[in-house]
Amino acid sequence: MAPVSIEHWTGRNLPYVDGFANLVVLEDPGLVSSNEVWRVLAPLGKASLKEGNNWVTWMSKPWPTNIDEWTHYLHDAAGTCVANDTVAGPPRRLQWTAGPRFSRIMT
Repeated sequence: MAPVSIEHWTGRNLPYVDGFANLVVLEDPGLVSSNEVWRVLAPLGKASLKEGNNWVTWMSKPWPTNIDEWTHYLHDAAGTCVANDTVAGPPRRLQWTAGPRFSRIMT
């Protein structure tokens, strides 16, 4: 099971970087716009909103066509370290940190 973060929020802007959340649940959106929710959703992320007595789940945010699905350390079975991602570049901000702390240690 993955960690979950829950926070009572009353501002206009959610306190997350772009593309951070896999799921956003809003019982009362208040000042938070649908564009702001869309901004923080990761590709394939979903948002659930309470409308009256019903919960409505938005369709998942589509995977951008210019971002390759690079899920492993090496891109393909040939050991290539290059993906078909056209938006990759130098980091502009820290989005998250995760393990392993060291990878591909050569002995």
